[in-house]
Amino acid sequence: MGVKDLLKGISRINFPWKKTRFVGKDYNGNLYFEKKTSGVRSKRIVEYHEGNQGFDYDVLNLPVQWQSWMRHTRQIPPTEEEILADQKRIELLRQKVKMIEEREEKLKLLEKKKY
Repeated sequence: MGVKDLLKGISRINFPWKKTRFVGKDYNGNLYFEKKTSGVRSKRIVEYHEGNQGFDYDVLNLPVQWQSWMRHTRQIPPTEEEILADQKRIELLRQKVKMIEEREEKLKLLEKKKY
């Protein structure tokens, strides 16, 4: 553990005097923070994982739950359980799509053999 990792760990501690508080982390390693402002809405910040800095990173690569939180369309940040359940749902959907595509391909072959 280097100094950089130590400082990053300290930045996640939500001290009472800090205006910016650590909210969560996604499976890509991105960190999410919320900063209280004098306005009505707080400022929500993502600190991209190393290698995904600045303009090289596309916001669409963030999990949709975190995108919603960043855009203030949801008030409560997503939980790890919620994101894992969604990943499982997506994987199951991919498997079903693959099965349907294979079945459709077989049906096409059968139709060609008839003619």
